[in-house]
Amino acid sequence: MKPISSMLRLSPITEELSDDEVDLLMSMLVADDFSAGDLICLPKGIFQDSLFIVMSGGIEVRLNSPEGVLTVHAIKPGDIANTIAFMGGNRFGIDSRLYAEGATSVLRLDRNKLEEHLYTHPVLVYRLTRGITRYVHGRLRYLSGELTSLNQLITCADIEPQMRQGDAVTRAMSSSELVMG
Repeated sequence: MKPISSMLRLSPITEELSDDEVDLLMSMLVADDFSAGDLICLPKGIFQDSLFIVMSGGIEVRLNSPEGVLTVHAIKPGDIANTIAFMGGNRFGIDSRLYAEGATSVLRLDRNKLEEHLYTHPVLVYRLTRGITRYVHGRLRYLSGELTSLNQLITCADIEPQMRQGDAVTRAMSSSELVMG
């Protein structure tokens, strides 16, 4: 198995860190192992403001909503989890839980551990925060693309039956066109 520092380098959040900064970060991390289905983190519970870097296995993010429990995200090795809570707390009252997907190993960074180094190693804190922000931005861009693709599939699915039947596909009339005739 690779040394943990080499595996940590696979995470995009460490891209800008020097080797010395990775070593310092390693001193702040705690390695945790979970079995399939284990609860890793819940709001207002232990590790609620910790960042999890997945080393092996995976994490499911389950959200409690009016429709029931939904799995909203699956996180794979190299990815990070619990970023919203880690970066600023759960101010929005999001009721999500993290569960191990199979045998899972993570590196846990508690927010207070990082904050202890804010004045002694500000460049490390800045670079790590920037890496987290870039990671989240990349995920949002990816999900936005997925949403656009899904929207196009849905839109095309509505038009295709008309096209197969040879009917002309006409644009929908606006409400003013309907009223004015």
